Amino acid sequence: MQSKQPSNKRRKDAVMDRKDAVQRYLELRPIVRARMAGAVPPELRQEFESVTPHQLRALLLLPEAGLSMHKLALSLEIMDATASVLADRLVAQGLASRVPDPSDRRVVRLVASERGKILADRFRETQLRAAEDLFDSLSDDQARAFLDVMETLASTGIGDHAVGEESFGSGLHPS
Repeated sequence: MQSKQPSNKRRKDAVMDRKDAVQRYLELRPIVRARMAGAVPPELRQEFESVTPHQLRALLLLPEAGLSMHKLALSLEIMDATASVLADRLVAQGLASRVPDPSDRRVVRLVASERGKILADRFRETQLRAAEDLFDSLSDDQARAFLDVMETLASTGIGDHAVGEESFGSGLHPS
């Protein structure tokens, strides 16, 4: 019986440590996001703030040939009608256009405009620089451990696995 007591105590300590770890994660997450947001130059921050995270996400998803509203909705995990409204807003801002599908005239595709492509490319570059800045503060071992944890979390399939506004981690809208 005595041998079980230390084991139970270790299990209880592990549970407490896990709760503390989760709490600490929740405390650190907005700080890291704010640090990423701080890496965005002011002139780009204004440009990025003219689009919502969902709009930016849609632009980042659009291949050269564009996507049908249905495929856009599937990619964003939203309803077709919501994708259509999102497309309307991107078109109104001059970030995309609607073009007929060459293989099916009933289908309309959303294609990024030149301005939309530039915005998406600038966002990708900004994210890359911000991530590089974050990784510069890690040792090689810490970077490997961090990526190992991220790989594990990404492969669990639990929760919002889509690249959404919150999971996108844009750093533009710190929480």
